[in-house]
Amino acid sequence: MKTKLKICAAALLASVAIGATVYAANLTKKIDVLYDDIRISSNNIEFMPVDEQGSQVEPFIYEGTTYLPVRAVSEALGKNVSWDSETKTVMVTDNEDIEYSKIAIRNFFKLFSEKRYDDMKNFTSGSVAGYEFSEGVFGMKEASLDGIIYAGNKELENENKFAFICHFNMTPAEKSVYGSSEREIGFFVEVLKDRDEYKINDFYTGL
Repeated sequence: MKTKLKICAAALLASVAIGATVYAANLTKKIDVLYDDIRISSNNIEFMPVDEQGSQVEPFIYEGTTYLPVRAVSEALGKNVSWDSETKTVMVTDNEDIEYSKIAIRNFFKLFSEKRYDDMKNFTSGSVAGYEFSEGVFGMKEASLDGIIYAGNKELENENKFAFICHFNMTPAEKSVYGSSEREIGFFVEVLKDRDEYKINDFYTGL
C-alpha cells in the first residue's frame, strides 16, 4: 500500500502550463508541455506536491525532460530550500534537524525489530515513553521500516517537532485496527527535538 502525502511546494523548478510563458535570461517564449499523470515517490512513499494554497502542482514533460516542483521534492528528502532573488538561484541545503530525526526513527524501529523493548524507551518522550512496546507499536506486533519521508509541517517545526510519514512491512498486534492479513501500512511518526536529543513523541494517521 502506497500512501499519498500532501507537501507544500511554494517554489517550482520551472513554472509553466500548456501554452504558458517561460522566463529565462530575460527572454520569453511559448512552449507546449505534456501532463501525463506523473507520480513522485521517495523511499517507497508516493506523495502529491501542492502549492501554498493547497492546489496540486503537477509535474510535466518538456522535450524529453521531466520537470518537478523543487521545494516539494527537496523537503521530502529532508533539505532546506530558499530563493536568492538577486542571483536568481534556488538554494538547496542540508537540514540537520530532519536528518537527526530520521536517524532517531530508524534506531527506534531497528530496536523494535530486534525486540529490545527497554532500549526503545531511550528514544521516546511524552506519552510514548509510557507505552509497553512488547505489546506492539501503533497496532504493529512486529515491523520493519520500509520508507520515510518528511511531511514539512511548519507549525510543528515552530515547536521543535518534525513529522514524517513512515511505511512499514509488519505483523498486526493481537488487538489492532489493522486486519489480520494486512502487511503494508503507513502512518505519521512525530519527533521532538529536546536540546540536542531527538525522540519519538507521537504516532498518528494524519496531520
